[in-house]
Amino acid sequence: MASLRPLSCLLPLALTAPLLAAGAQRPTVRVGLGGGVAGAPVTGRAHRGSSPHALATLGLAPRRGIAELRLDALWLMGNSDVGPVSMGANALAPLGSVGVGSVGRLRPYVVAGAGVYGVGGVGPRVGAAGGAGTRLERPRLALFAEARHHTAHRSTFGTLGLTFSR
Repeated sequence: MASLRPLSCLLPLALTAPLLAAGAQRPTVRVGLGGGVAGAPVTGRAHRGSSPHALATLGLAPRRGIAELRLDALWLMGNSDVGPVSMGANALAPLGSVGVGSVGRLRPYVVAGAGVYGVGGVGPRVGAAGGAGTRLERPRLALFAEARHHTAHRSTFGTLGLTFSR
């Protein structure tokens, strides 16, 4: 896997170029913070307990409503076969939206991406993640809930957080 590490640096660039070219207008920039719990994977040794995690995100979304690019930095506290820090590039594809009265708009999405997992550990791994989530959006602020399975951790992560947009 060591030969894939240099290529993983090109993933954000490869995803960003078509997204920015698709929207002639300036994209929406989203910065997010969240946290949650990673479900306990079953390994060959024993069933381990769940682990809390923190997530920081930076997203770019064209104004035309196509997929958003999101860069993630995840810090996993506790039980992990790999190190505590993971960095990934993800594409979020919207599934529509529903108005929720004066509260805002509910926008479900699917998410998929790849990254380097276990930075700061015995040996970083290249892996993939995929799942689904939703955002409750108001102007410049959104609450999000998301569940993603990470192959390198062999675990599903549930995250709640806030994003601030411009």
